[in-house]
Amino acid sequence: ARLKLEIQSLDRQVLNIFGAHSGLDFANSTIDATSVLDLSRDWKQIVANGKLTGQQLGVLHNKQATPPLDLEVDYQVQANLEDQSATIQRLNLNGRRKNQELLTASLDRPMNVTWGPRARGFTESTFQLAVKQLDLAEWRPLLGTNLPTGTANLQLSVLAQKDAKELTAKLTSSIDDLAVQLASNRVERASLKLSLETFV
Repeated sequence: ARLKLEIQSLDRQVLNIFGAHSGLDFANSTIDATSVLDLSRDWKQIVANGKLTGQQLGVLHNKQATPPLDLEVDYQVQANLEDQSATIQRLNLNGRRKNQELLTASLDRPMNVTWGPRARGFTESTFQLAVKQLDLAEWRPLLGTNLPTGTANLQLSVLAQKDAKELTAKLTSSIDDLAVQLASNRVERASLKLSLETFV
């Protein structure tokens, strides 16, 4: 069996239903999405392919607006419910502002995931995410006026081994030209760097 879902030009008239309780107006945001779901006869094998595209994504709050972003998400996932396993064949994310790359995420190779008692130990896979030159001041309408200002960069790497039963995450981030109010003291033109590694 094959199921196909398609969303065309989902705009503020619908999106504002979800943001109304927080006072958020999605302004000129539009979302298009397509997804195809293939099911085996016994429903034990599932393959999903899809793509989501967002144009001019942004919110207006208290007469202040976040910068509009263009976002693309592309994925392919297949699952075997009998084997209690799944494979993320493809996962790509790209976010741009004024034709400048702001957000990227991808897999270097297909990622196997097992929720059963035993891992088959297929090839390891790495998920990488990066945020580049994010101006924190521009996101105050969404994250609050107490947010520090500065330019943030972030890199996240997650290595999945033994069918994602073992995960190693490495995070590095930095903020340049940091300005923040701490009680009665104000810090300006500072630099902050963070490095973190964890194993699950």
